[in-house]
Amino acid sequence: MIDHIGIRTANADKLILFYTNVLATLGIEKKAENPGGACFVTTAKV
Repeated sequence: MIDHIGIRTANADKLILFYTNVLATLGIEKKAENPGGACFVTTAKV
């Protein structure tokens, strides 16, 4: 079970917005964001 996802990319703004919206449908929310990257986590029970 994936409990966190980290992304780091040169095109971060667009991808972070995309992943924020897509992952929200799976119960995964953005936990932290920094220049060029973000971390997403879920608290869903397995």
